[in-house]
Amino acid sequence: MRTMLATVVRELLKLLAVALPTCAGVGLLGTLLLLFAYSLPVERIRANVRSSQPEFIAEGKYPQIGGWLGGGLDNFTDALMLLEAVEGPDEGLLKTAMNVPRKHIYGLEPDPYWIFCQYHDESRPRYVENYARYWHGYQCLLKPFLMFGDYWTWRWLNFALQSVLLLAVVGLMFYRGLGPEACAFAASVLLLVPPVMGLSMQFAPCYYLFMLACAAILLFPRAVGSTWTLSLVFALDGALVAYFDYLTYPVATLGMPLMMGLCLNKGAAPRDQYRLIALAVVAWVVGYVGTWSLKWVLATVFTGDNVFANAFVQARFRASTATGNGVAIALGPLGRELLHHYLGTPYKYPAAALLGVGAAWVWLRGARRRVPDGAGLLKALPPLVVAGLPLVWFVALRNHSFVHSWFTCRALAVLFFAGACGIYRVFERESRP
Repeated sequence: MRTMLATVVRELLKLLAVALPTCAGVGLLGTLLLLFAYSLPVERIRANVRSSQPEFIAEGKYPQIGGWLGGGLDNFTDALMLLEAVEGPDEGLLKTAMNVPRKHIYGLEPDPYWIFCQYHDESRPRYVENYARYWHGYQCLLKPFLMFGDYWTWRWLNFALQSVLLLAVVGLMFYRGLGPEACAFAASVLLLVPPVMGLSMQFAPCYYLFMLACAAILLFPRAVGSTWTLSLVFALDGALVAYFDYLTYPVATLGMPLMMGLCLNKGAAPRDQYRLIALAVVAWVVGYVGTWSLKWVLATVFTGDNVFANAFVQARFRASTATGNGVAIALGPLGRELLHHYLGTPYKYPAAALLGVGAAWVWLRGARRRVPDGAGLLKALPPLVVAGLPLVWFVALRNHSFVHSWFTCRALAVLFFAGACGIYRVFERESRP
């Protein structure tokens, strides 16, 4: 028992020795990048943002691709991001980078979409609202891009890059001999609705981060075998999510690459697989929470506002078990709402076909057994642990998961990918040709 405890403490110290400096490094570099972004001249940025208004207005606040329930774009949040991008360092460079301000129009509801639609009317008086509890790291990319291109160019470039990245990851999975798992991965990503991922800016960061983490693990499979490198990969992943994301479906950036690591180590002893899961989860949480809370510290210090208080109020509200109107959120309705949106597009049909192809692949190349047995079920347990991560997230952030179920549902990609891989393991033979 003492030996086991000593081992756990040693592993945890190694992890923290990597994860904490990673948080500090992302915070420092991220601050410098925000300072650079807000030092850029805003005239060309404003011109390119203004040129995007007509189509933006024509689409509406929450347009749905194909009229599908799961095909909704978030032009509300994209408008907010664009309103932030047009701001210069009026309060000083450092304070502006920490506050990430945007302007509202007096007399209008403080709705970023409608304010963006009226942005061309410079005669109307405005007031500033700060949004300091997030890093808003996307501005490091968005503001420089808007000096040369408009929102529509960003959208289609985004969609093209995401498509290439998906093909690259699936190709790497086939290269590593993970054919059935590649089918499950592609199916879970299809259910994210790729056009929505490409056309809504706020959904893109988590997509890029879990795809890049999966690609890194596939390119360097030995990285998950060492505590040092495993901690670095997942702590960096969590830190970058905190830096770039707007609390959309961040647990996917943990679950998808973690399942990829398990796919590459399916022949490892169960103890080693559970060790991988535990280290990855702790490293990711340290990276995510550490980097996000670092922003609250920096913003409080450099702006003089109590950003900590605002962040804690919001955290408590989003973790509550009731809506803003005080209506209790039961777990059953929460689950139905999430599934209703995640499966609310025709993409579920090709996704089901891909899952079937993966199952047939396992079956036809020589299943280990035709019916499940104890050994097969034990092999399926590590993936099923990973499949449970989004469920834990939904319960922990019940209010946020329910109120924004139309996009938080995308964390279910982890459940579908890991669950399918677990089922494949039940029937899979021990060795591969």
